[in-house]
Amino acid sequence: MMQVPGTNTSGSLHAAGYPPGGGGYGPPPGGGFGPPPGGGGFGPPPGGGGYGPPPGGGGYGPPPGGGGYGPPPGFGPPPGGMVGRVSFGGSGSALFMTYLLGVGLPMFAVYALFFGAPAAVMFASRDEVTQRPADWAPMVMVPMMLLGSIAMVVVGVYGANKMLQYYWDHMMIEGKRARYTGTAGELFSTLIVHYLLLACTGGLYFPWFVTNWNKWVYSKVDVSGERLEFQGDPMSLIGIWLVGTLLTSLTLGIYFPWYLNNIYEWRWGNTAISGRRFTFQKDPGGLFVMALLNALLMGCTLGFYAPWAWCKQWDWEAKHIG
Repeated sequence: MMQVPGTNTSGSLHAAGYPPGGGGYGPPPGGGFGPPPGGGGFGPPPGGGGYGPPPGGGGYGPPPGGGGYGPPPGFGPPPGGMVGRVSFGGSGSALFMTYLLGVGLPMFAVYALFFGAPAAVMFASRDEVTQRPADWAPMVMVPMMLLGSIAMVVVGVYGANKMLQYYWDHMMIEGKRARYTGTAGELFSTLIVHYLLLACTGGLYFPWFVTNWNKWVYSKVDVSGERLEFQGDPMSLIGIWLVGTLLTSLTLGIYFPWYLNNIYEWRWGNTAISGRRFTFQKDPGGLFVMALLNALLMGCTLGFYAPWAWCKQWDWEAKHIG
């Protein structure tokens, strides 16, 4: 026999049923929740018996439509795996200023200094009777033109590096901002070797040039601590290059959007970030229409529309990467 603390009567503990005396279980030692009103315990539901299964029999089955409870909305890959993985956020007006300051004005300055000024000096040295320049004028003109040609190459490489920086710095890859870290000096040392090899092989080095170019550029792109990797090889590009070049020539350039789509597919299909590979969804018809409109607008604006055309193409490219 045991005494249950906190009850009004004493009795034996039973395995089931109510406590002796019909009273409820009192509060625990030290006070607490007392018995329910009326002195009764918490009995079974009305009608006797326990709480049975839900109406209709059986247990609680799966949700309507079969299957389990899936992930909440917003989880899992986007439809088709294409949305939002890569995006381009540049604008034509911003690129125009980059092009103007990084390419246009430096080129104009080089031309004026190394070509315009010597030509003016030669013109001013002409003899009033014979209209021939002075004998010393070519000795000034030729070295200045050689220096000007070298300066043009340097400015061109500097401008190309600025364009690369603009392109990559306005790329978002998997929600992370990309950043280009290459310098004009590094770009020059890379290009000079490949251009010499292109010249020595009559252009046959092109697949190797494109492959090594992508590897070098990717090594200079930082994506919030991650690096892009290029896994392509030149042998897989040879067929695309030969067929594309031939058909583009035979169609007077009409096939070029199809050729460029194949290049994009090869490039992005061989690109990965931390082992996660990309894909490219080809759309040659869409690229053809956009290229045609861009060419018309560039012609109407004497080329000033070029920065907007480049941004449109880069945006189109990004939207087709998955």
